[in-house]
Amino acid sequence: MSVLAGGVYTTYIVLKYITQLGGVMAESLYEQMKKIGEGLAVVSKGSHVEYLKAYKDDLYVYDKDVMENDSQAGDRYLWEVKGSGAGTYCNLIQGEKMHMWERPEDSQFYLLNCTGINEGDISVISAEMAQQIHLKIPARENRVPRRLHLFSAMKEKLGVNLRDSKFANDFNIKEDLEFAIKVTPKRNMEVEVTVVLLTDGQVSPIKKHQLYHAQVHDFHYGHQQLLEGSMFAYVSTFQDGYGKVENKDKQFFENAIKSLNNELKRGTQRLVAAINDEPAPKRAPRLG
Repeated sequence: MSVLAGGVYTTYIVLKYITQLGGVMAESLYEQMKKIGEGLAVVSKGSHVEYLKAYKDDLYVYDKDVMENDSQAGDRYLWEVKGSGAGTYCNLIQGEKMHMWERPEDSQFYLLNCTGINEGDISVISAEMAQQIHLKIPARENRVPRRLHLFSAMKEKLGVNLRDSKFANDFNIKEDLEFAIKVTPKRNMEVEVTVVLLTDGQVSPIKKHQLYHAQVHDFHYGHQQLLEGSMFAYVSTFQDGYGKVENKDKQFFENAIKSLNNELKRGTQRLVAAINDEPAPKRAPRLG
């Protein structure tokens, strides 16, 4: 039988290879995935199907990120090592039909059963089972995500959806940013967004953007408070569009404005000090 004749047989060969590396018992879920992926790449080299021939970051970056930052006890993931050789695909099973990628007949499919954060076991499943897995494993209704994409977090904490707004189009949000934000209700169901950047002590001028056509019934959480007045938050951004939003009070935002003005003033003082060869004034402490 060919090494690549079937998922179960292929995994047997891979597990034999992994045993030579010391096995996968008592290792993190990601380390188990890594050994399986690397094992597939080794045993398939030179065949008509070469696993992980490209897009290796799927395994070494994205799968690792999901296991370390998203997984939790009770989660189950469908993990595919693509038969096209173009990386992997890891997706939380949530009761919806899973998308099969290129050449699923050559792909290797696994069910990841999480017993904790980046902990659990892995079972090999067939392509047929993978296509029906959403019917066998229902979504967890009360699951609380460990992290949210930035605009989902802002919607939850500030009660307004900014994902498709002028703010999202105009304001260049990258990872490792920190900013104070104020959302103020205006006429005609619009809100005004005011932002003060706080990242690494580099404070830019205040950005003001309008969110047009934001209907009240689209507000998700905290909308009653938003209708009664402005809402304030401290926002930090992470890799791949994730972010953390912490509700703050008016005083926090006023301090951010004060910090902005002080930083601009110190910037002028530093320039003068440099010209006069004098010690530069210290930066203000970061807010957070």
